[in-house]
Amino acid sequence: MLTEKYGTPECIEEFSDREPSSDFLKFHAILNDECHYISEFSCENGKIQLTMSKQDYNSASVILKYIDKANADETRKKVMDDL
Repeated sequence: MLTEKYGTPECIEEFSDREPSSDFLKFHAILNDECHYISEFSCENGKIQLTMSKQDYNSASVILKYIDKANADETRKKVMDDL
């Protein structure tokens, strides 16, 4: 639904070994910290990031972050002023 609403995201799906051949094996790679996964949608008002990461021994989580452009720009300006 995110792709339908915001368009095709930039995706990073990196495995420490070769890419698994099934979704089950990809999930197993996440649980073993052998995968880095992020999809980022660019929007007029900021970005939306969807990530998957290991939660504990046998579970993972999907995290959806909304990054507001105006607040990110303000934070960046404050950091730059401190340097």
